[in-house]
Amino acid sequence: MVWSCCMCNIALGGGSRHQYMHSAIIIKGVAQNIPNPEQIVKTSYYAMKVQKYLVLAITVSTLVLLWYSKIELDGFSASAGGEKQVALENEDSNQQLPTTESKQEIVLSKQSQQENKSSCCSIASKYQLEALCVTRDSGSVHKHCNCTDYMLCKLVMVTALSSNHFKESTDYFGSVYAKLPNAMIIVYDLGLTNDQVNTIQSYCNVKEVRKLNFDKYPSHTKRLFVYAWKPFIVNEMSREYEVFLYCDASCRIKDNFVDFLPKLLKFPVLPGLWLPGSVILTTHDGMLNYLQPKMNRSQLTQLRSFGATALLIWVTDYLKDKVLSHWVDCAMHVECISPKGSKLLPCNFRLPSPKYVGCHRYDQSALNVILMRELGANMSTVFSDEDGVPAKDLVDIERYSTAHYNNHQCNIKYY
Repeated sequence: MVWSCCMCNIALGGGSRHQYMHSAIIIKGVAQNIPNPEQIVKTSYYAMKVQKYLVLAITVSTLVLLWYSKIELDGFSASAGGEKQVALENEDSNQQLPTTESKQEIVLSKQSQQENKSSCCSIASKYQLEALCVTRDSGSVHKHCNCTDYMLCKLVMVTALSSNHFKESTDYFGSVYAKLPNAMIIVYDLGLTNDQVNTIQSYCNVKEVRKLNFDKYPSHTKRLFVYAWKPFIVNEMSREYEVFLYCDASCRIKDNFVDFLPKLLKFPVLPGLWLPGSVILTTHDGMLNYLQPKMNRSQLTQLRSFGATALLIWVTDYLKDKVLSHWVDCAMHVECISPKGSKLLPCNFRLPSPKYVGCHRYDQSALNVILMRELGANMSTVFSDEDGVPAKDLVDIERYSTAHYNNHQCNIKYY
């Protein structure tokens, strides 16, 4: 009976592979008079189930191992590519700059340009900017960093203030923290109170509050409204830092400040504020006689003028020899920076141009005349964009106290 049923099932093609095997076992058991062949069938059935899942588990494990092996091989390939040496050569000095970078250093952040890239800053700390940028008209020779990256790494913010400008300065510090959170600030104390110094020193970006040593300079430097102190501070900073932005307390950093940094490749000083009229109208004849510009007052008034409220500076030999040394020399001599009869106010702008309107702009007038003397008619071209559009202000100016930003205080600093 068992034999016939099994044969019928097979012959008709019905049933599963397991059913055929079970039938064969029962037939064999009956043929050999083995007792209880149905129990053997059950045992065999469960054994085959276990074998099936074991094979499946081994297959899955093998696929997982192969997948991880592929990842490790890809990672090794990327690491090997990232760790190769890149030789940097300065076209001017032919100096070889070894820059073997690890994978971690090469993979740069895709976030805002305002975030210093660790690998770029590591390179920037070892070499001068002129060695990292092949020419003034080209980008960086390092494929992962450009000149803007290096400038950001080197950038230092500098300001100077006395106690009467303390409240005005709070939004300056706040705007730096908001727009350039990695930039450190050097503050010159021109007459702050102890409490004001302590407050400023607590701000996260502030590295140092230092007193200007007036004893090093002529006595007229202590007369703050003569502004001789500003060329002296800029000169001191040029001995310590390669790229910096000097700002008065009224400056507020703009959102697009970083976009202005590459303009330093065209000329090493970029004024931060352009004037609607000519500064020559507010320049005393005594200063013009001292500085001896190559043009007369009428010709000078045709050139674009700027304020000295903010100055973005890249310290080069050209800047030191052709601009800064003359600005400092003027500040050293009272007959240049503050000629007899000069005063800050009042101004009589009703006088016909190009006559002197009776008020003098000291440091601002001096720097304008020096650059006008140096650049002549090319001054407008030098301080224009590539398409001829005149350069725009790189900062906003807000006189007196404002409260647009929050100042963050830090107990621990990493400068």
